[in-house]
Amino acid sequence: METSFGDPELVSLTDRISAYVDSEIDATFPEDRLASVTVHLRDGSVLKSGMTRASGGPDPQPSEAEVVGKFHVFADPVIGRARSEAIIAACLSMNDADASFHDLLDILTKAA
Repeated sequence: METSFGDPELVSLTDRISAYVDSEIDATFPEDRLASVTVHLRDGSVLKSGMTRASGGPDPQPSEAEVVGKFHVFADPVIGRARSEAIIAACLSMNDADASFHDLLDILTKAA
């Protein structure tokens, strides 16, 4: 079993995530791939993505370069190019023998 599944930080993070299926959105699948995300912050702020259409699809699978490029488009304006690059490097190294989920969490939760 993956040891990170018992990591208290990871468990705490996943315990705070809820997913809901909206029947109206679900009815448009697979012709349309829509979703929205709402994040409630500790300070009471609420961040909403609005309705978003996923680019790409299950076939053909997007290339790594396409996924990285899409991440940069959304992340760079918010967290900066350097932090985006650090997140990408940490994610792409998760299969390495010395990969550290804690390092990735540190980058993701670092104050801007």
